[in-house]
Amino acid sequence: RGSRVGTESTYVGMAPGAAIVSLKVLTADGTGLVSSVLESFEGILEYKDQYNIRVVNVSVGQPAGGRSKDDPLARATARLVASGITVVASAGNLGKLDDGTPLVGGVISPGYTPEALTVGALNTRGTVARSDDLMATYSSRGPVGDKDDPSSWELKPDLVAPGNAIE
Repeated sequence: RGSRVGTESTYVGMAPGAAIVSLKVLTADGTGLVSSVLESFEGILEYKDQYNIRVVNVSVGQPAGGRSKDDPLARATARLVASGITVVASAGNLGKLDDGTPLVGGVISPGYTPEALTVGALNTRGTVARSDDLMATYSSRGPVGDKDDPSSWELKPDLVAPGNAIE
């Protein structure tokens, strides 16, 4: 246990000394344009050395369509990765249809990009044991790739973290 003395704290977080650069790409109602995300990626590339940007979290996206090499958001993600930046992207919330039927292949862009580290949501079922953990029903899951070329298919998300009934 840490203790507080004045403004000093002995509590250390997950990334002590990390600085956060926040780029707003959505409007107040939570909507936005892909062009805004693409502009933010260009800004990240422009200022990456000045601000020592090494990781980008992208918790927005759009339904993936076609091959990632033809998707502007996916291509921009690949450019960030090629520049040495790790891109962590949401898998999305397209894990089931409105009637509850599980949906596979619903990973959103840019999460379906092979270069992105894609994160999905896990349901821990309220226990500490990992043996009963499941993918959250709403979390998107792969495979991803060219639907006509099974050799291109990859499993996504790359990792999952607790994301269901978090208190």
